[in-house]
Amino acid sequence: MKKQITRFVSAIAALSLVFGLAACGSSESGAETDSASETGTASESYRETTIVTSAANDPGGFDIFASQAMNVEYGIYEALLTKGYDGYEPGIISEYEIAEDGMSVEFWIDEDIYTVDGYHITASDVLWSVGMHQSGYNASFAEIFDMETSYVISDYNGVLGFVQEFYPFMLNDFWHLNVTSQEGYESAEDHYYYTAAGSTGPYKVVSYKEGTEVVLAKNENYRGGYGTQNVDNIIVKIVAEASQRLLMLENGEIDVIVAPNTEDMSYISTLEGITTANELSSMHYFMAFNAVQDSPLLDQNVRQAICYAIDNTLLCESVFGDLRNPAVSPIDPSVQEWSEQVEIDAETNIYSYNLEKAQELMKEAGYESGFAAELAYSTAETGMDLIAQIIQGMLAQINITLTLQPYDRTSFTTLRSGTTGWDICLDKCKLQDSVLFPFNDKSNQRTLSVGGWYGEEFQTLLDRALYTLDMDDTLRMVEIYNDLAYQYHLIYNTAQFAYRDGIQDFATRGDNQLCPGDWTYDYDACDWLYD
Repeated sequence: MKKQITRFVSAIAALSLVFGLAACGSSESGAETDSASETGTASESYRETTIVTSAANDPGGFDIFASQAMNVEYGIYEALLTKGYDGYEPGIISEYEIAEDGMSVEFWIDEDIYTVDGYHITASDVLWSVGMHQSGYNASFAEIFDMETSYVISDYNGVLGFVQEFYPFMLNDFWHLNVTSQEGYESAEDHYYYTAAGSTGPYKVVSYKEGTEVVLAKNENYRGGYGTQNVDNIIVKIVAEASQRLLMLENGEIDVIVAPNTEDMSYISTLEGITTANELSSMHYFMAFNAVQDSPLLDQNVRQAICYAIDNTLLCESVFGDLRNPAVSPIDPSVQEWSEQVEIDAETNIYSYNLEKAQELMKEAGYESGFAAELAYSTAETGMDLIAQIIQGMLAQINITLTLQPYDRTSFTTLRSGTTGWDICLDKCKLQDSVLFPFNDKSNQRTLSVGGWYGEEFQTLLDRALYTLDMDDTLRMVEIYNDLAYQYHLIYNTAQFAYRDGIQDFATRGDNQLCPGDWTYDYDACDWLYD
């Protein structure tokens, strides 16, 4: 029986392979609202609303196969599924059924999905879009699909084959894959680079000035309903320098800053009419040890000694003040297991700072006099330079001489994906509903194991738990992971925002992505919002 997407059940919280997703928006297309705004005061006649926000980077055009195109943050294109505030919600796919053998998914789409330029979306467009992604910007998310076993059943019904048996975290790939019209894309000279005329989401691109700004407005063709989003217009200013974005916020030129400089947060909190917010992030900082090269890091005692020698609390406070939290395990506050494990982890953290223990382990390993190693990291990540310098000083206390080796993002990613040319690396780890996600992403011998480490029991449990989502198996993996200490978690990340007073219900979706169209506001508090 097919699963109609009528309510949300978290794949992880439910510990089941049966998924339900919350229905979103109205089923009526093009239903404009000319009455009073529900989010304004009832006495006010309807007025268009505009929020001005900012982005550090230009979207690089709106060809969905060449860039992310601001899709996630602003709803320009719809993906196979949408990542909502609490989990996966309907996107292009409204209903689906996983085959009994787990090797395919049958899907159904609504009959009234149109692009901004009027092209009708069918099941054929879904298959074509997924195939195009396999050689495009989002290729890593599309590689789970087998296009040779995918086929169309009818205009609004089709089958997507998988290259391996389905497991819950594969849904994460669905919400990265946007869909557009094959006919529209192929007939557009610029492949929607400037216009995003092939978009199907709640917002359309009105104008795009590269390196300057993007202007968005509600999409009258959006099948979820024209009035689904609260904000009528969104202006995104492209401003690379964080200091300039802060000045623009102070001057009233923009209404929201995403990811302001950490050192600016104390100052921003003193500004009149500005609210600051912190959201738990799905990313946190960790370090990994190379388990392949012939080095002292192959010794478990040495790896554990390094963990004991790092004072996470001091490290976190020195770099981020009170805007981040020291990590106590690979289980992060943003994942569901935390509710059961937070007190246990905090009380039984086996790697609480203990310099004497670290020195004893180095002596037992035969490295009392220490050794030299290289610490690699990407300068593109916030605070990495300072984190590296502090760790360098801490490990000097156990006679480990670290040479710091910074890289740009691309070079670092290439280096870390291999097992040569580095000893220790600092990186950020993505979580998605469960610690099983980073385990699969960073510690799975069948995909990518950062540092090349392998634990037979860990891999056996992981192979099973990815499908069963069993909590006992998951917690056993945490024990193994901590004991082997091939990777060590340093700091739980948070995302910072600053915005003008009057915006209410400020929240982020999925991976801390802002969706301005969903914010509510009070007319009396923010008359600046209205034309």
